[in-house]
Amino acid sequence: MALLRSAFVKIACAGFFAVWMGISVSVANAAFEAKAWVGRDQIAIGDTVSFHIEVSYSPGARMKPLALGDALGEFIIRDIRESRGKVGEREISKSFDVLLTIFSLGKHTIPEVPIIFVDHGKTFTVSTQPIDIEVKSILPDNASEIRDIKGPLSVAKRWRDILLSYALLIGLIAGSAASILFSMKHRSRVQRLIEALLKPLRVLIAFVSRILRLRRAHGPQELGFEISVNEPNLTPHEAALKELERIEALNLIERGMIKEHYSLVSETIRRYLERKYGILAMEQPTSHTLEEMGECEISDAAYSKIEALLRESDLVKFAKYIPPEDVSSGLISRAREIVEITTEAVGVSQGVGDGLG
Repeated sequence: MALLRSAFVKIACAGFFAVWMGISVSVANAAFEAKAWVGRDQIAIGDTVSFHIEVSYSPGARMKPLALGDALGEFIIRDIRESRGKVGEREISKSFDVLLTIFSLGKHTIPEVPIIFVDHGKTFTVSTQPIDIEVKSILPDNASEIRDIKGPLSVAKRWRDILLSYALLIGLIAGSAASILFSMKHRSRVQRLIEALLKPLRVLIAFVSRILRLRRAHGPQELGFEISVNEPNLTPHEAALKELERIEALNLIERGMIKEHYSLVSETIRRYLERKYGILAMEQPTSHTLEEMGECEISDAAYSKIEALLRESDLVKFAKYIPPEDVSSGLISRAREIVEITTEAVGVSQGVGDGLG
C-alpha cells in the first residue's frame, strides 16, 4: 500500500511538472509573433511591391536586427523602412516596409523570414508565412525595315537680342566718353563725338526695326530659343509613335544592342512627356520626373506603366542589367501603350467637357 501511494505521488508530481512546462513553453512562444503580407499578388516584371512585416514581443525581450540578406530568393530589395515601434505594458510592436522588385517571369514565392528574439539569455525564432506572387510581362511586336537615325536638333539664334546687346554696348561707350569729355570742359568736342556716335547708332536702330517689321509681316514669332525639328506639325502623340516605329525598324534587339534599344525608347517617352505635360523629363532624373508626373492629370494605370518603363530603362543603362529577351522585345509595345492610354484619356476628358457645354 505504501508502495502504491509513493508511486501515485511521483506520477502526480511528474504530471504537474509536465503540465507546468507545457504552459511555460506555450507562454514563451505566444510572447513572440511575426506576420507578413504584400500590397498585391500580381506585378509586372521590374515593378515594385511592398512587403510588410509586423512583429510583437514581450517588454522583457529584445529583437535582433532584421537580417534579410539572401533570405528573399530572387527578389531584390530596393528599400527598407522601419516604423516607430509601439511600447506597451504587455507588448512591444514594430513594423517594417520592404520594397521589393524582381526580373523573372512566372510564379514566385517570398520565403519565410526568420525573426530572432532574445529573452533572459534564451533565443527564440519565429518566421513569417511564405507569400506567392505572380510576375507577368507583355508580348512583343514584329520589326520592319531599317531606317537611318535622325540627326541632331538645330537651335535658332536670337538675332534681335544680339543686335540689341551691341546697341546697348555702344550706348554705354558713348555715355562714358561723354562723361569724361564733359569733365574736361571740352563741350565742342563732346558734341562732335556725340554726333559721330549717334549716327551709326541711329542706323543700327533703324536696321533692327526694319528686321522686326519684316519678321512680323511673315507671322508672329515667340521669344526665346526655338528648337527646329524636321516635322514641326506633328503632335506629341504622332511624333512619339513615329519615333517608336523608327526604333523598331532598327532591329537593335536582334543585333544584341540592348542598352541602345532601351536608351532610344526611354528618351522617346521622356520627350513625349515633356512636350505633352510641360515637364523637364529630358533634363532631370527619373525620381524627379515621376514626382512631377504625380501632379499631372494622369490615371494610376498610366503612371504605373511610365514608372515601370523608366526605372527598368535606368537599370539597363546604369546598372548593366540585362532583361530577358521577351521583356526587352516588348519594350516598344509598352511605350506605345503609354502614348495611347495618355492620349485616349485626354480625348475622353475633352469629349465629356464638350458634351456638358
